Amino acid sequence: MNKRKVKIEDLPMAIIVGSPRSGTSMLRTFFDAHSQVQIPTEFPFFPFLYDVYRNKPFEEYIIDSYIARIRFTIQHQFWNINRWNIDFESLKKSLLEAGNLRFAGVCKHTVASFKSVFNKRELSLLMLKEPLYTYYLNKINRIFPDVKVIAIERDPRAQVNSIRNFKFGSRLITANALAWRKAQQKIASFQKKNQNKTYIIKYDQLVQDPEKELTRLCEFLCIPFEKDMLNYHLWKDDILKTYGFETIGMHPSIKSTMQKPDVSKILEWKEALSKREIQLIETVNYRGMKRRGYIPQYKQNYFLFLLYIPVYIHGLIQTFLSYMVKVLPPSRRIKIIFSPSLFERTYGRIFGKKTRK
Repeated sequence: MNKRKVKIEDLPMAIIVGSPRSGTSMLRTFFDAHSQVQIPTEFPFFPFLYDVYRNKPFEEYIIDSYIARIRFTIQHQFWNINRWNIDFESLKKSLLEAGNLRFAGVCKHTVASFKSVFNKRELSLLMLKEPLYTYYLNKINRIFPDVKVIAIERDPRAQVNSIRNFKFGSRLITANALAWRKAQQKIASFQKKNQNKTYIIKYDQLVQDPEKELTRLCEFLCIPFEKDMLNYHLWKDDILKTYGFETIGMHPSIKSTMQKPDVSKILEWKEALSKREIQLIETVNYRGMKRRGYIPQYKQNYFLFLLYIPVYIHGLIQTFLSYMVKVLPPSRRIKIIFSPSLFERTYGRIFGKKTRK
């Protein structure tokens, strides 16, 4: 007897989170190569649109409004719905035919409309990868009550060393190190309340033995492991071209994740960071590192905490402003959130060291 075909709105959802440059893009590409998984490129639309549409029935005029918002409202250098290569007429048709959808179901249909480079069979799982979602885990849990969360973590010294060379990082070692701490706290807080829905994977272990780690992950997600997942790098040129990565500023970042996992990257930070930079990173993350099995090289230098005071003050101001901008439309909100702050353009330029790729 044939199994009943699962409706798109009934498919399970999973998300990949973690600090930028922790391996989230590599992990996304592993799953993009899975024949039963649909996992688009980054486009963080639903936390920003949830408050707009959560109580609205998706009649035709609401569907038109929703599609217009995801196409034209959320505009950012690194995020573009056009990279999903969606046929929006077909998406509208599928939403109308589904009928009586709520916001979560509409999001799932949107994700399922992504055109992947890889061949897909009947879908068993929908996934999203987005470091930004690390800060929206509770909201995501409200939208998708059965969501599974995969959090990838990386040694903060390696992560900070990597992100400081890209446009989406800070010029300040202190700001990047504090961001790692905040992300881990968000993940730990969510995991504490949702043990059975959260899976923590370490970057080092994934790079050293991807088949073993992916097999465990697939078991957690209730899908079969496929050998083709390990060969995503063979599709590098098609991925860069089809998803439009060649035309955006983060192309060097994406290109590096299209390579076969390289174990030499694990300890690259030891040569790249100075002693003082390592001490700065370890000082603010000392306890968090030890809890996660990353052994600090130096004792805590409490004097170095003084260098974090400007970053802490800026963080408090940012938190206050984040509540203020919630009343703005999603497009304005995103523009403000991700525009270089006055702090970064002044204090960061004076005291930060950074080579931007």
